[in-house]
Amino acid sequence: MFELREKLAGSTEGILKEKFGLSTTVHFDVSFEEGRGDLTTSVALQQAKELKKAPKEIAEVVAEGLQGIPGVQRIEIAGNGYVNVLLKSSA
Repeated sequence: MFELREKLAGSTEGILKEKFGLSTTVHFDVSFEEGRGDLTTSVALQQAKELKKAPKEIAEVVAEGLQGIPGVQRIEIAGNGYVNVLLKSSA
């Protein structure tokens, strides 16, 4: 799972750079709470003020850009901008 976390983080950093011109470090944390996916990041909430955009708008761009990564079952946006990743059972 470590490699997939790194892949997701790197991809998210690339998306933020390409779409918003933002250079930042992204972390995906393991979620232990039911209904929050297997991995989660709050980068959209953290960067909303700097980007002058709604966190949910940023999260939507990130989620769209992460589609199709091997090992990922689906990506969801929760609350005002958390990006939750559900992994395939073989990941």
